Amino acid sequence: MLITAPTVMADQLVETARLARAGAGQLALARIDQLQPPYLEQPVEWLRWEEERLAILQMREDWVGIIQRAQNLPDKTPDSFRNKTFTLAADARLAQGEVEAARAIYRQLLWQENRSAISEQEQRRWREGIIRSYLAETMLKDAEIAIRRYSFDYPQQQQRTLPWMADVLVQQGRYAEAVALRSQVEQQDIALILDLAELRLNGKPADAQVQRAWNTLSAREQVAYEQWVIFAEAAAMVQDHRLQIACLEQAVLHKPYRSSKAFQLSGSQLWDAYIQYGRQYGNQQQLLIGDDENWFAAATELLDQDPTLARALFAVLAFESLETNHRRLAHDYLVNLVADIDQQGRLLKYLYLDNPRFATMSQIPSVARYQLVDHAIAQGDIGLASELMQDLEAPGDAEQIAWQLRRARVLILGNAITQGVEILADMTKQPVDEAATIDALVQVVFDLQKINRHREALQIFQQLQVLPLENQRRRELFFWMAESYTALGQHDEAAHAYLESAILENEQAMDQWAQTARYHAAKSLASAGYRGDAQTVLEQLLRVTRDKERRAVLRQELIQLKGYE
Repeated sequence: MLITAPTVMADQLVETARLARAGAGQLALARIDQLQPPYLEQPVEWLRWEEERLAILQMREDWVGIIQRAQNLPDKTPDSFRNKTFTLAADARLAQGEVEAARAIYRQLLWQENRSAISEQEQRRWREGIIRSYLAETMLKDAEIAIRRYSFDYPQQQQRTLPWMADVLVQQGRYAEAVALRSQVEQQDIALILDLAELRLNGKPADAQVQRAWNTLSAREQVAYEQWVIFAEAAAMVQDHRLQIACLEQAVLHKPYRSSKAFQLSGSQLWDAYIQYGRQYGNQQQLLIGDDENWFAAATELLDQDPTLARALFAVLAFESLETNHRRLAHDYLVNLVADIDQQGRLLKYLYLDNPRFATMSQIPSVARYQLVDHAIAQGDIGLASELMQDLEAPGDAEQIAWQLRRARVLILGNAITQGVEILADMTKQPVDEAATIDALVQVVFDLQKINRHREALQIFQQLQVLPLENQRRRELFFWMAESYTALGQHDEAAHAYLESAILENEQAMDQWAQTARYHAAKSLASAGYRGDAQTVLEQLLRVTRDKERRAVLRQELIQLKGYE
């Protein structure tokens, strides 16, 4: 293997880090895969690249990626690096809810043989992880004991232990003891849980608390998830259901991946608030339960002018209408209204998944399950997507194509690749004349490429080429086929496909697409051993390229082809 000079590698590492900070984390990780040397050949450089990889995975909250790196650490990496990597893996398991596994790693780190070489800071870090694991599993007695021992061993860390102790006390309903901690508090981050303790201790909010909630909403002020939970609880105490709904929705939209169980929410709280507000309005308007026509009329009239109240009225209909079709229609309206204020699906999951009203997946209305499947796929939660699709009826004819694509994507990403490819293949045999449909189908084929199933991807691309397509679409297909041929090492086929992509409309074409395809064709020709052809294509590009940086790249490629140093 050619060993890259340290200065060049350092520059590449800096450039990769900049890509990640600019938001291109996936690209940065792909570059690391390409540029990181083997550990046995260049251990120091490998460690530098791995440090950056772990930092990017943390930034992206890619917990699975961190765990996989820890599981595949090379032998004989330094103890300090192994400790750091396993600590991150324990944190990642805790973030994923794998609490026992996380606690086991923290304990292994804490009780390893070479404890004398471990810093006090590392030991504290692992003990803190164990405390957080107890809190995550609501093992409050164990948490309290661990916190008190930690406080005894590290008295200078008292301000760090106060939030944990307040958390334990509030979850146990020991509100007076929690409020008594306020005199010891120096930092602001504990104030919220003490506010919650005070609210529950007094049994009613201060007038200023409710007013601040309204002011915060009207000013569109951004506050923490915990503050929204407190506002919602205060609003519930004074039976201001509209304010309670607004605060609960904001809480869900701002919820971090990790938060105290003291601030735990469930979907039933929002459903209850919707229904109470809807009934309150219905009573004012003298709407009778069972008079669905007037309830629907009132709700639809409010769709634009007061969507919060419309959601509340549809919630009443969704659970209290006597007609199955009316309940289904109400859920349909509600799901679409919720989607208007949350494109990421957090509210939808909160309402339909984290909710005892829907004890099983089959009880969740189909309209909600369709959208939840899409969100689960987008977030990479293929297990949830598969579970949601079990026994789910296909939608009406107008949505059959989207449904088939959902099924194919879930099957492919869930490793049932043969079945997923069969669905795609069947779709290409049916009349497909909408560009949007082909685009959606191609996106699923990209999933095949991402998991290195390039033969299957080529099968679908080749079947799509038979369809009556616009020339630009056909050029795109040739280009993507070439990428799969390249991944398979079939460089002559890749060169052919790249050139077809370039010259499909005009053999002399030199538009931007054609130039890109020709450049890749030259690389493939060189890899296939056709160095003369590759040189010809690069020289053609050099004659039409005006950009200085691109010209420099092309000249460098030509020099390498001609065998110059």
